[in-house]
Amino acid sequence: MSRFASHFYLREDGRLGSFPVVECDDDGTIATVTEFGSTFTESAGVSFFGGIMIPGFIAYIKHDTTFDAGLVRRLNINGFLRFAYGGSSDILSDDVVQSVDYDGDAPMESVIPRFSGKSELERCLMELTSLRVAGLNIVRPWGVLKPGYRPGIIVMEGVNLRTFEWSPSIRFRILVR
Repeated sequence: MSRFASHFYLREDGRLGSFPVVECDDDGTIATVTEFGSTFTESAGVSFFGGIMIPGFIAYIKHDTTFDAGLVRRLNINGFLRFAYGGSSDILSDDVVQSVDYDGDAPMESVIPRFSGKSELERCLMELTSLRVAGLNIVRPWGVLKPGYRPGIIVMEGVNLRTFEWSPSIRFRILVR
């Protein structure tokens, strides 16, 4: 079991909560999510990371895009840990890639859109996680930090945690693939 904490996290309802502890099984499945808020204190066995803990972003990759290890590495750097692909792929496990039959024109973002303030940040994060799951009809337990789900977990670092303004120094630390 691994236990992670951060300043903020993306709740299932799309709002930011404060000082969560997320416990994961060895396979990356979330066992518990506990929000401590102002009562948070350090405890043994919990790794603390400064920033905002979020589920891995979900990239939609069209069937005519070359889906290879290089593309996956580039997307991982920008927080994309799960992939909906309009074709077949053998470069990643089924836990990370889901083949989808999707006619829409969902963009394949490679960076998080700019945001200004907490509500815009929450909207951006929801669009790249749980709303993407719903929009692409993904059946995997991705997109939210919730017990029983295996979304991959990242910490978004470099955001001003007082104003929630976009910064060119934003980076993503992968905690759980």
